[in-house]
Amino acid sequence: MLAATEMRGKSMKRSGFFLLLVLLAMPLHAQMYKWTDANGKVQYTDKPPPPGAKSETVKNRSSSVSGPAEAPAAAKGAAAKADAKSDAKSGAPAKAAGPLTTAEQEQAFRKRKLEEEDAQKKAQEKLAQDKQKQDNCAAATGSVISMEAGGRQARVDAKGERYFLNESQVQAEIAKARQQVSSFCN
Repeated sequence: MLAATEMRGKSMKRSGFFLLLVLLAMPLHAQMYKWTDANGKVQYTDKPPPPGAKSETVKNRSSSVSGPAEAPAAAKGAAAKADAKSDAKSGAPAKAAGPLTTAEQEQAFRKRKLEEEDAQKKAQEKLAQDKQKQDNCAAATGSVISMEAGGRQARVDAKGERYFLNESQVQAEIAKARQQVSSFCN
């Protein structure tokens, strides 16, 4: 009985894996069309062009990650965009900017993601600094309150022995604690 259950489980896993492969392969066989519209612009679509338009079937490249063959094209596209920006700054007429290539879109996405991560990291650092400042303020305020409460103030020296502060030492400690309050609690 146990062996039959294991066989059924393996069979289900194999069927599921095969189904997954078939589903992943389906978009790879989508047909792409290249055609020129009435304005003379070249259009790329996965739907057939309107009747009467001159069209041709294009081999589909569904990979979203640029390979070695796409890298020079992406570099040319990025250089063209940089030229267009510099032309816009210099007052020269800008070159016609087409849609971003897949590599350019990926690069822009990664840049946005890095910027978001940097902003998030800075916000976390600021929160940590603010919390540290609040903790320091609370400790300094507590120190002032305990020093001003009066009574004998004791400290422990490097040898681990307890000693008591005289009046001038207490006043110096109070002044130091007030200075910390003014620096941490602003």
